[in-house]
Amino acid sequence: MIIQGTQAHLAEKAALLLCEAADLALKHKSHIVVALPGGRSVIEIYKNLSRQPLAWDRTHFFLLDERLVPADHPDSNYALIREHLGTKVPSGMLHRFTPVPDTPDHGIAAYNSELQRCGGRFDIVLASSGEDGHIASLFPGHPCLQDNTDGYVLVGNAPKPPPGRMSAGVQLIRGGDTGILLFFGSSKRAALHGFLDKQRPSSECPAKIMAALPTLYLLTDQEIDTP
Repeated sequence: MIIQGTQAHLAEKAALLLCEAADLALKHKSHIVVALPGGRSVIEIYKNLSRQPLAWDRTHFFLLDERLVPADHPDSNYALIREHLGTKVPSGMLHRFTPVPDTPDHGIAAYNSELQRCGGRFDIVLASSGEDGHIASLFPGHPCLQDNTDGYVLVGNAPKPPPGRMSAGVQLIRGGDTGILLFFGSSKRAALHGFLDKQRPSSECPAKIMAALPTLYLLTDQEIDTP
């Protein structure tokens, strides 16, 4: 489903869609897992979400991706999420990734184990496309797109700083139930067109990975060209 509007309207709509998907999933499960991204595009969504009657004590939040930086670093996605949702999320329900320097996987195996203890998969994936069509830290043409690990993966030599990151892998994202995908801002116009281009492979526009989810909402403030 494609939903168009202003960013203010869409930020409110995204929060409502996330809550609706959570309520539906919680009718059949004791708890759910929601993957959250960082970035300026989602701040207003988090502000709106903080005002919603979500079942906070039954909702585990995991990072969609994270830079290999301390949790209090300005580039930390965890820090951004905690700033805007931290007062609503009960202790232990927002799962921080802790980088472990000088180890081969930088602590990713431990984060995968933590996800496994919560069910091992995402019920809801919130993702925001970059200008090049990347989501999470899965960039066009990057070798990590070929990694079939069903979990988080290490991303080295990312084309955007910092170069070292961890990200939900392709298979982990594809295994989700409901996706909410954002294309906010005129700089995302080319990425949106790439997503809608049926001939464009996900290796060139990783946002298309989200198309595999059974339910996908695409939210954009951009005009969509029609034939």
